Amino acid sequence: VYDYSPYYFNRHAQGPSFDGDPPNNEQGLIAGSEYKDKKNRIFFNVKKARSGVSEWKLSGASTSPEEPAVDKSFYGEYVLKVSRKLEIYYRYLFASEEKYMDIDDSDLYDYRQVEQNKEKHRYQITLKKRKTRFRMRYDENSINVKEKSFKERRGIIWGELKRDVSDFCDVSFRAIFFGRGDILMNIYEPYWGSVYGSNVLGYSAGTRYYLTTRFKLKNGLFLWAKYGRTEYEEGKKIINDCRLQLDYVL
Repeated sequence: VYDYSPYYFNRHAQGPSFDGDPPNNEQGLIAGSEYKDKKNRIFFNVKKARSGVSEWKLSGASTSPEEPAVDKSFYGEYVLKVSRKLEIYYRYLFASEEKYMDIDDSDLYDYRQVEQNKEKHRYQITLKKRKTRFRMRYDENSINVKEKSFKERRGIIWGELKRDVSDFCDVSFRAIFFGRGDILMNIYEPYWGSVYGSNVLGYSAGTRYYLTTRFKLKNGLFLWAKYGRTEYEEGKKIINDCRLQLDYVL
Protein backbone atom coordinates (compact mmCIF):
# COMPACT_ATOMS: atom_id res chain seq x y z
CA VAL A 1 0.00 0.00 0.00
CA TYR A 2 1.38 3.44 -0.88
CA ASP A 3 0.22 7.05 -0.80
CA TYR A 4 2.10 9.88 -2.53
CA SER A 5 1.15 13.45 -1.67
CA PRO A 6 0.42 15.89 -4.54
CA TYR A 7 3.34 17.94 -3.18
CA TYR A 8 5.86 15.08 -3.18
CA PHE A 9 8.39 14.96 -6.01
CA ASN A 10 11.71 13.15 -6.42
CA ARG A 11 13.06 12.71 -9.94
CA HIS A 12 15.20 9.73 -8.88
CA ALA A 13 12.53 7.94 -6.84
CA GLN A 14 12.13 4.24 -7.63
CA GLY A 15 8.73 3.71 -6.05
CA PRO A 16 5.73 2.33 -7.97
CA SER A 17 3.95 4.67 -10.36
CA PHE A 18 2.04 4.45 -13.61
CA ASP A 19 3.59 5.14 -16.99
CA GLY A 20 7.10 5.30 -15.53
CA ASP A 21 6.61 8.81 -14.14
CA PRO A 22 8.29 9.87 -10.89
CA PRO A 23 5.94 8.97 -7.99
CA ASN A 24 3.55 11.81 -7.25
CA ASN A 25 -0.11 12.38 -6.33
CA GLU A 26 -1.10 8.70 -6.35
CA GLN A 27 -2.51 6.13 -3.95
CA GLY A 28 -2.43 2.43 -4.68
CA LEU A 29 -2.33 -1.22 -3.67
CA ILE A 30 0.02 -3.89 -5.05
CA ALA A 31 -0.26 -7.63 -4.41
CA GLY A 32 1.82 -10.42 -5.88
CA SER A 33 3.10 -13.95 -5.49
CA GLU A 34 6.00 -16.14 -6.62
CA TYR A 35 6.54 -19.86 -7.10
CA LYS A 36 9.91 -21.53 -7.67
CA ASP A 37 11.24 -25.04 -8.06
CA LYS A 38 14.33 -26.50 -9.73
CA LYS A 39 13.07 -25.88 -13.28
CA ASN A 40 10.25 -23.35 -13.04
CA ARG A 41 9.75 -19.85 -11.75
CA ILE A 42 6.38 -18.06 -11.87
CA PHE A 43 5.86 -14.51 -10.66
CA PHE A 44 2.92 -12.12 -10.95
CA ASN A 45 1.51 -9.00 -9.37
CA VAL A 46 -1.65 -6.93 -9.72
CA LYS A 47 -1.99 -3.25 -9.03
CA LYS A 48 -4.83 -0.80 -8.62
CA ALA A 49 -4.20 2.88 -8.10
CA ARG A 50 -6.00 6.20 -7.93
CA SER A 51 -4.33 9.37 -9.15
CA GLY A 52 -5.56 12.80 -8.18
CA VAL A 53 -6.11 15.87 -10.35
CA SER A 54 -2.84 17.36 -11.57
CA GLU A 55 -2.02 21.06 -11.58
CA TRP A 56 -1.52 20.55 -15.34
CA LYS A 57 -5.19 19.70 -15.86
CA LEU A 58 -6.99 21.23 -18.84
CA SER A 59 -3.64 21.77 -20.53
CA GLY A 60 -3.04 20.44 -24.03
CA ALA A 61 0.63 20.07 -23.07
CA SER A 62 -0.11 17.23 -20.66
CA THR A 63 -1.90 13.88 -20.59
CA SER A 64 -2.49 14.16 -16.82
CA PRO A 65 -6.12 13.35 -15.91
CA GLU A 66 -8.60 16.19 -15.71
CA GLU A 67 -10.51 14.31 -13.02
CA PRO A 68 -9.40 11.69 -10.48
CA ALA A 69 -8.43 8.58 -12.45
CA VAL A 70 -8.34 4.86 -11.66
CA ASP A 71 -5.49 2.83 -13.12
CA LYS A 72 -4.92 -0.92 -12.98
CA SER A 73 -2.32 -3.37 -14.23
CA PHE A 74 -1.26 -7.02 -14.29
CA TYR A 75 2.33 -8.23 -14.66
CA GLY A 76 3.52 -11.82 -14.93
CA GLU A 77 6.63 -13.70 -15.93
CA TYR A 78 7.59 -17.35 -16.39
CA VAL A 79 11.06 -18.92 -16.53
CA LEU A 80 11.65 -22.51 -17.61
CA LYS A 81 15.11 -24.02 -17.19
CA VAL A 82 15.04 -26.79 -19.76
CA SER A 83 18.61 -27.75 -18.88
CA ARG A 84 21.74 -26.18 -17.47
CA LYS A 85 22.42 -24.71 -20.91
CA LEU A 86 18.94 -23.77 -22.13
CA GLU A 87 16.45 -21.33 -20.59
CA ILE A 88 13.08 -20.06 -21.89
CA TYR A 89 11.55 -16.81 -20.59
CA TYR A 90 8.20 -15.08 -21.13
CA ARG A 91 6.68 -11.99 -19.56
CA TYR A 92 3.42 -10.09 -20.02
CA LEU A 93 2.17 -6.68 -18.92
CA PHE A 94 -1.32 -5.22 -19.20
CA ALA A 95 -1.94 -1.67 -18.00
CA SER A 96 -5.13 0.37 -18.19
CA GLU A 97 -4.77 4.10 -17.56
CA GLU A 98 -7.06 7.10 -17.85
CA LYS A 99 -5.48 9.81 -19.98
CA TYR A 100 -6.51 13.35 -20.89
CA MET A 101 -6.07 13.58 -24.66
CA ASP A 102 -7.39 15.02 -27.91
CA ILE A 103 -10.14 12.75 -29.24
CA ASP A 104 -10.46 14.38 -32.66
CA ASP A 105 -7.04 15.21 -34.09
CA SER A 106 -8.62 17.79 -36.39
CA ASP A 107 -10.01 19.77 -33.42
CA LEU A 108 -7.36 20.87 -30.92
CA TYR A 109 -10.00 21.72 -28.31
CA ASP A 110 -11.74 18.33 -28.08
CA TYR A 111 -9.89 17.00 -25.03
CA ARG A 112 -11.42 14.26 -22.88
CA GLN A 113 -10.39 11.84 -20.21
CA VAL A 114 -10.42 8.38 -21.80
CA GLU A 115 -9.13 4.91 -21.09
CA GLN A 116 -5.87 3.82 -22.72
CA ASN A 117 -4.89 0.14 -22.66
CA LYS A 118 -1.32 -1.05 -23.11
CA GLU A 119 0.02 -4.57 -23.58
CA LYS A 120 3.62 -5.77 -23.65
CA HIS A 121 4.92 -9.24 -24.49
CA ARG A 122 8.47 -10.57 -24.32
CA TYR A 123 9.61 -13.96 -25.59
CA GLN A 124 13.21 -14.93 -24.93
CA ILE A 125 15.44 -17.98 -25.29
CA THR A 126 18.97 -18.22 -23.86
CA LEU A 127 21.60 -20.82 -24.64
CA LYS A 128 24.79 -20.99 -22.58
CA LYS A 129 27.87 -23.09 -23.24
CA ARG A 130 30.97 -22.57 -21.13
CA LYS A 131 32.10 -18.97 -21.75
CA THR A 132 29.64 -18.25 -24.56
CA ARG A 133 26.02 -17.07 -24.33
CA PHE A 134 23.54 -16.76 -27.20
CA ARG A 135 20.19 -15.04 -26.71
CA MET A 136 17.20 -14.33 -28.96
CA ARG A 137 14.36 -12.02 -27.92
CA TYR A 138 11.13 -10.70 -29.40
CA ASP A 139 9.37 -7.71 -27.81
CA GLU A 140 5.90 -6.54 -28.83
CA ASN A 141 4.06 -3.48 -27.53
CA SER A 142 0.51 -2.39 -28.32
CA ILE A 143 -1.71 0.58 -27.45
CA ASN A 144 -5.50 0.70 -27.77
CA VAL A 145 -7.69 3.78 -27.27
CA LYS A 146 -11.28 2.86 -28.15
CA GLU A 147 -12.64 6.39 -27.98
CA LYS A 148 -10.15 7.48 -30.67
CA SER A 149 -10.46 4.27 -32.71
CA PHE A 150 -6.70 4.08 -32.34
CA LYS A 151 -4.88 0.75 -32.16
CA GLU A 152 -1.18 0.30 -32.83
CA ARG A 153 1.18 -2.65 -32.47
CA ARG A 154 4.95 -2.69 -32.91
CA GLY A 155 7.68 -5.23 -32.33
CA ILE A 156 11.43 -5.66 -32.36
CA ILE A 157 13.55 -8.79 -32.56
CA TRP A 158 17.18 -9.10 -31.62
CA GLY A 159 19.93 -11.64 -31.25
CA GLU A 160 22.95 -11.35 -28.97
CA LEU A 161 26.22 -13.25 -28.78
CA LYS A 162 28.42 -12.78 -25.72
CA ARG A 163 31.84 -14.34 -25.20
CA ASP A 164 34.15 -14.22 -22.19
CA VAL A 165 37.49 -14.05 -23.98
CA SER A 166 39.45 -14.25 -20.72
CA ASP A 167 39.08 -13.46 -17.02
CA PHE A 168 39.83 -9.83 -17.89
CA CYS A 169 37.85 -9.29 -21.08
CA ASP A 170 34.41 -10.07 -22.52
CA VAL A 171 32.87 -9.16 -25.88
CA SER A 172 29.18 -8.94 -26.90
CA PHE A 173 27.55 -8.34 -30.27
CA ARG A 174 23.87 -7.54 -30.77
CA ALA A 175 21.73 -7.16 -33.89
CA ILE A 176 18.27 -5.53 -33.57
CA PHE A 177 15.51 -5.44 -36.20
CA PHE A 178 12.54 -3.13 -35.66
CA GLY A 179 9.43 -2.33 -37.69
CA ARG A 180 7.70 0.96 -38.37
CA GLY A 181 5.03 2.16 -35.93
CA ASP A 182 3.63 4.94 -33.77
CA ILE A 183 5.01 3.37 -30.56
CA LEU A 184 8.47 4.25 -29.31
CA MET A 185 10.46 1.13 -28.40
CA ASN A 186 13.22 1.16 -25.79
CA ILE A 187 16.42 -0.83 -26.25
CA TYR A 188 18.45 -1.49 -23.15
CA GLU A 189 22.20 -1.47 -23.70
CA PRO A 190 24.84 -2.00 -21.00
CA TYR A 191 25.86 1.25 -19.31
CA TRP A 192 24.83 3.44 -22.22
CA GLY A 193 22.02 5.95 -22.66
CA SER A 194 20.76 8.95 -20.76
CA VAL A 195 20.76 9.26 -16.98
CA TYR A 196 16.97 8.93 -16.76
CA GLY A 197 16.21 6.28 -19.38
CA SER A 198 17.34 3.95 -22.13
CA ASN A 199 17.98 4.44 -25.83
CA VAL A 200 14.78 4.90 -27.80
CA LEU A 201 14.25 3.77 -31.39
CA GLY A 202 12.53 6.14 -33.80
CA TYR A 203 9.19 5.57 -35.53
CA SER A 204 10.77 4.35 -38.77
CA ALA A 205 11.72 0.73 -39.50
CA GLY A 206 15.37 -0.25 -39.51
CA THR A 207 18.20 -2.18 -37.92
CA ARG A 208 20.75 -1.54 -35.20
CA TYR A 209 24.04 -3.29 -34.49
CA TYR A 210 26.54 -2.76 -31.76
CA LEU A 211 29.72 -4.34 -30.47
CA THR A 212 30.73 -3.88 -26.83
CA THR A 213 34.01 -4.86 -25.20
CA ARG A 214 34.65 -4.72 -21.46
CA PHE A 215 38.11 -4.84 -19.91
CA LYS A 216 38.74 -5.50 -16.23
CA LEU A 217 41.80 -3.36 -15.47
CA LYS A 218 41.98 -4.20 -11.78
CA ASN A 219 39.66 -4.80 -8.83
CA GLY A 220 36.65 -2.54 -9.28
CA LEU A 221 37.98 -0.73 -12.36
CA PHE A 222 36.45 -1.45 -15.79
CA LEU A 223 36.94 0.06 -19.24
CA TRP A 224 34.09 -0.20 -21.77
CA ALA A 225 34.39 0.41 -25.50
CA LYS A 226 31.38 0.35 -27.85
CA TYR A 227 30.71 0.87 -31.53
CA GLY A 228 27.09 1.13 -32.68
CA ARG A 229 25.38 1.62 -36.04
CA THR A 230 21.67 2.35 -36.61
CA GLU A 231 20.17 2.22 -40.11
CA TYR A 232 16.68 3.66 -40.73
CA GLU A 233 14.84 2.64 -43.90
CA GLU A 234 13.06 5.99 -44.15
CA GLY A 235 15.40 8.46 -45.81
CA LYS A 236 18.22 5.90 -45.75
CA LYS A 237 19.45 7.54 -42.56
CA ILE A 238 22.54 6.03 -40.88
CA ILE A 239 23.81 6.89 -37.39
CA ASN A 240 27.20 5.71 -36.13
CA ASP A 241 28.25 6.07 -32.50
CA CYS A 242 31.50 5.23 -30.69
CA ARG A 243 31.94 5.50 -26.93
CA LEU A 244 34.47 4.84 -24.20
CA GLN A 245 33.53 4.60 -20.55
CA LEU A 246 35.54 4.06 -17.38
CA ASP A 247 33.75 2.62 -14.33
CA TYR A 248 34.95 2.22 -10.80
CA VAL A 249 32.84 -0.04 -8.60
CA LEU A 250 33.26 0.36 -4.85
